[in-house]
Amino acid sequence: FSEFLFNKKFKIGDYLETEGLKGKVKKIDMMYTTLCTYDNKEILIPNSRLTSNNIVNYFVQPERRIDLIVPIAYSEDIAKAREVIMTLIDNHDLVLHEKYNRVAVQTLNESSVDLSVWIWTKSENYWNMLEEMQESIKNSLDANHITIPFNQLDIHVIDNNTNSGI
Repeated sequence: FSEFLFNKKFKIGDYLETEGLKGKVKKIDMMYTTLCTYDNKEILIPNSRLTSNNIVNYFVQPERRIDLIVPIAYSEDIAKAREVIMTLIDNHDLVLHEKYNRVAVQTLNESSVDLSVWIWTKSENYWNMLEEMQESIKNSLDANHITIPFNQLDIHVIDNNTNSGI
């Protein structure tokens, strides 16, 4: 336990992920660390597992990058979509403008061109920025008549029985 405390890989208030479990550190005692999930569930994790498994600490760094994938239709102008999104990023007060924020083509999918969007912000602003930017991007693309495609199925019916008498 003393080694566990001295290493201080995380502290109360940090948001951790380990073994697929995520939560804010609520308590650290001799045998267990208690996490609280965003939907207010408590997770008790034996400290022995925390010392022998990988841990992701989401908010230990003062800055964090938001990664979004924004699909646009193949018929859309990529440069225009990039400009619309970058304008939102450039004009937002909580964006860290000295960092590398970008919009770039990530993937050419079956039904969309996927744009990768990077937005840097302070860690304490991460969740609000994530939610706000997703909504703002959707609204701005709509306002600029840039289509965000959705899965659809086209069915073509061929009638080989044209002399059915009906």
